[in-house]
Amino acid sequence: MIRRGRTEGWLREPIEGLPTWANFHGVKFNGIKVGPLPGFEERGSTVIASRVLVGEEEEPLMTIPKELILSKQNIELMAKSDQHLRELLQALDDFGRTTRGAVLTFLLMQATICCPDVKDIGVHTPLTEYIKYLPDELLPTFWSEEEHELLGGTTLRSAVRAKMNSLLREFETFRIATESISWCAKHWWDEEVGLLTFDDWLRVDAMYRSRALEFPGVGDAMVPCIDMANHASGDATAALYETDDDGNAILILRHGKDIPKGGEITITYGDDKGACENIFSYGFLEDSMTSAKIMFLNLDIPDDDPLRPAKIYVCNTAPGFRLVDQKDRIEWESDFVWLVVVNEEDDRLFSTQRLYSNTLDLSKTAMNRKK
Repeated sequence: MIRRGRTEGWLREPIEGLPTWANFHGVKFNGIKVGPLPGFEERGSTVIASRVLVGEEEEPLMTIPKELILSKQNIELMAKSDQHLRELLQALDDFGRTTRGAVLTFLLMQATICCPDVKDIGVHTPLTEYIKYLPDELLPTFWSEEEHELLGGTTLRSAVRAKMNSLLREFETFRIATESISWCAKHWWDEEVGLLTFDDWLRVDAMYRSRALEFPGVGDAMVPCIDMANHASGDATAALYETDDDGNAILILRHGKDIPKGGEITITYGDDKGACENIFSYGFLEDSMTSAKIMFLNLDIPDDDPLRPAKIYVCNTAPGFRLVDQKDRIEWESDFVWLVVVNEEDDRLFSTQRLYSNTLDLSKTAMNRKK
C-alpha cells in the first residue's frame, strides 16, 4: 500500500506544503522553519533557524497542540469517534493496547484513508495529511542481502535478523486478527485488490522507531514537526523538547546556545545510545562518534558439551556478551557466559540431573497439552 509505485503519488507531499498544514492546525513556529538544509539537500528535511536565535530566547521555538501528539492516549481518544479504528484496536487485543501496536495500527489506518480508491473508511484527522510529509527511513530492515553481509562480526547482524523475524510474526498476527473484519478483508487482504503488504509493516515500523520520542507526561510518542529535527549529542544539541503546563509539546532553545540564520536546530535522540543502536533505529552515525560505545558479541555452547541440549532448552537470554565503553575502561556483562562455562561438577550451581529432569517434565507437559 505504501511502497508500491502506483500509490507513490498519494502518499507524497512536498515539504514546502508543511507550513500551510502547520498554520491551519495551530502549530506555532517562532524563528524556525522546516525544510532541507542549504547545501545538504540530500539529507532530507530538518528544522532550520529562519532568523538569528539567541540563547536567551524565552518563547518556545515551536508549539504543537496536545491533540496532535501521536500517543497511545490520543489514539484511544480518536478511536471513540472512529468505529473502524476502534474495531482494529479491539481485534488486536493486547497488542492494540501497547503504544507500539496502537501507533503502527493508526499509521496504517491513515495511509488507507489517504488512498483515493478507499471510500467511507475511517475519520480524517490532521495526522492523516501529516504522514504524507514523512520521508522514507532507510533503516537496516530495508537493506539488501548484500548490504546485510557487510554487518558480519557486528551486533547489528543478529539484531537485524531477529528484528525481521519479529516483524514477520507481528505482521502475521496483525493479519490473522483483522482478516475477519469485513472492510479489512476487502481493502487489505483480498488476493486481487488487497493493498496491504509486509513492506507496509516495515514502513510504519520505521516511521515509529526512527521518530518516536519520550515526552514528559506523555511517554513514547510521535510529535509532528518536532520529529523532523535531526540528532546531535552533548554540547552540539541545540534545543530541548518537553510539554508545557497545558500539555502541548514545545521545543526550547538551550540556554546560551546561539544559532545563526540558516543554522540547524538539533535535538538529542539519546546521548547514551551506541553506534549499532543508532544505525538500527535511525539509520545514521554521528560524524563526531569515535567509539561504538556498546557492542554485543555472539557466543555459542561448544558442540562437545554434554549439557548443550539442556542448556539451549532452558536458555532465556541472548547468546553472547555485551562490551560497554565507560570512557576510562571497558566493561563486559552477560548472563549467557555463566551458562556456557558451568559444567557437571558445579553441583552447587548447576545440577545436571535436575536440569534434565526439568527439561523432561516440560517436554511431557507440552506433549500432554498437544494430546
